[in-house]
Amino acid sequence: MHTPPIPGSGRAARLRKRKIKRITLFASLIVIILLLITAAILLAVQIARLSSNLPKDNNTSDTTTSTPTDTSGPVSSNTGYTAFMYDSAKMKQGPLVLVNKDHEYTFPSGLSQLMEIRSSRTKSADGNYAYSCDYDKLMDSEALTAFNKMMDAFYTSTGNGYALVTAAYRTAEEQNSLGLETKGGYSDHHTGCLVTIKFYKDGIMYDQRDASFTEDYKWLADHAHEYGFVTRYPDSKVAVTEVSNYSNAYRYVGMSHAAYMHANNLCLEEYVELLKSHNVDGSHLTVTAADGVQYEIYRIPASTAAQTSVQVPEGKQYTISGDNDGGLIVSVKLN
Repeated sequence: MHTPPIPGSGRAARLRKRKIKRITLFASLIVIILLLITAAILLAVQIARLSSNLPKDNNTSDTTTSTPTDTSGPVSSNTGYTAFMYDSAKMKQGPLVLVNKDHEYTFPSGLSQLMEIRSSRTKSADGNYAYSCDYDKLMDSEALTAFNKMMDAFYTSTGNGYALVTAAYRTAEEQNSLGLETKGGYSDHHTGCLVTIKFYKDGIMYDQRDASFTEDYKWLADHAHEYGFVTRYPDSKVAVTEVSNYSNAYRYVGMSHAAYMHANNLCLEEYVELLKSHNVDGSHLTVTAADGVQYEIYRIPASTAAQTSVQVPEGKQYTISGDNDGGLIVSVKLN
């Protein structure tokens, strides 16, 4: 028959110690398990954070391209569209950037996009150049290609070989050295997409106000959009641009944008403002360019984060340009 230990005896003390050890061991085991669970949760959170910071694949560029096939990016909420991440800083780059007294230009780190105008010319069938230009004149390469096509067509149509490029790309220092009201950083010449033309004949320079070349300036005003150019400072838009006597300045904006601006008598300031009411989720602008290509155009507000989600129609070619006013402008070829 089992006899219970007498309280206070040595046997009772030993049993109490064993019981305390078992309780302590069990408690320690519980603590260890809780610590392991906590460590696992913290590790999972850290892995998730690292994964979210990995760079995302971006198959886009500023030039015309087909819709990217990478599906790892965000999903578009619009049927028939695909979404991808785009560098928000490019809001300040592209042929549609607005530069004026209220919109400062952000210079790129290099000049790789610029080409010398004079050496880019090719002789016409009669052995003459369509226009003259000094050696030191530079222009954005995309704009220059379009400019040469325009001036070749001008020469073929008019036979006027007196056109002279008087101004093109300028640095901020060059702009300031001219002593003009427009200071460095706020001139559209910084873009490399703006070029001015005058006619030089018999030692005399003729600008757009001289009746001697009225028809020639009219040809440029009427046909510039066919090559992606617009008159940057029309005489009829001085109240908007605040620039006068500079209607001989031609700005490259791209075929689709030039077509719409020309058809609707808009200067660049008006066009950029209009696009703010035509976003990807709402109504889009539509236009048929001079070459018969149809386009739809819309704006996507640039994110304050490093990247912006951009949506484009699946299977279509498109171009993207910043507007230097908080937006990315998408132009999509429809045919």
